[in-house]
Amino acid sequence: MAVPDTPFSTLFGFSLRGQSDIAEGSIVAFGAPLQSSAPRRPGTDAGPSAIREISCDLLQPYLASPSRTAVDLSSNRAKRLRDFGASSDLGDLPCEGPVSTIDIERVAQLTAAIVAAGAFPILLGGDHRVFEGLVRGVRAAAGAPAILSVSDKITLPPATDAAPLPLAGLASATADPSPVLCVGVNSLQSAASWDGLHAVGGAVISADALHETRPQAVETINSFIAKNEPCVCGVDLEVVDSGHAAGTPSVNVGGATPEQLIDLLSEIDISAPLAGIAITNVAPKLDARGLTELAAAKALLALLDNQLFTEAAP
Repeated sequence: MAVPDTPFSTLFGFSLRGQSDIAEGSIVAFGAPLQSSAPRRPGTDAGPSAIREISCDLLQPYLASPSRTAVDLSSNRAKRLRDFGASSDLGDLPCEGPVSTIDIERVAQLTAAIVAAGAFPILLGGDHRVFEGLVRGVRAAAGAPAILSVSDKITLPPATDAAPLPLAGLASATADPSPVLCVGVNSLQSAASWDGLHAVGGAVISADALHETRPQAVETINSFIAKNEPCVCGVDLEVVDSGHAAGTPSVNVGGATPEQLIDLLSEIDISAPLAGIAITNVAPKLDARGLTELAAAKALLALLDNQLFTEAAP
């Protein structure tokens, strides 16, 4: 159960509420401020607060307008910010130190409660291993979802008391394996993880494909989503090249640029089939420019575009 302590900011300025106040049909955010397990770089425990703070900054042009309308310069669209008064931020789970299986279970239980209440969960990490808890929670409350993983890896990192978890293992946790699509994969992956992914029929879009053939990548993702509703999406900021976003637990050379990530998420048709989102692996102290949390908040806005905005006359 989330702690009602007020964070520095709430996600997108949502009202801070308790679990008993979750409204059906609303968006519900919560944080899991957990460090990565060694030997990864520290700092992801500060990720949820950093994402919250910058998310509010991104909405200032809309909030400053009497009509809550502004022009999105990246798309030249006039958009009006919807009234999301029923949506809430539950604050952070009572986590401390590196991620453990106990923490993952806490994430799963709270996610399941949010989904069972008819709301939409957004998990702010924390180390990317917490994505396991989001998938398990949605599965417990609503059945096995498809898994869309936007990450440079096909394996979730270790916990203090558990080995790394191949996405194939997470997908095959039930008798009927969940469909899996991994986007942005880069660098070396273990043979066991590849074999497991092939065994469950998982598919991969590499970082090179995002650089060279993005239209085909968008088409592949949209086809996957259309065939596999509902879908849980995990966005691991390690998918972004470390030269552009240094605030992550490990280094990714040759990854996506922030612009490629945001454009990709803006172009896919995902808002309706989504059953939950995790935004993870933001370690703000490792990025003095603040570009990692900015990319994370913009990625979240892209995924929630239809839920947070409506078209407006220019």
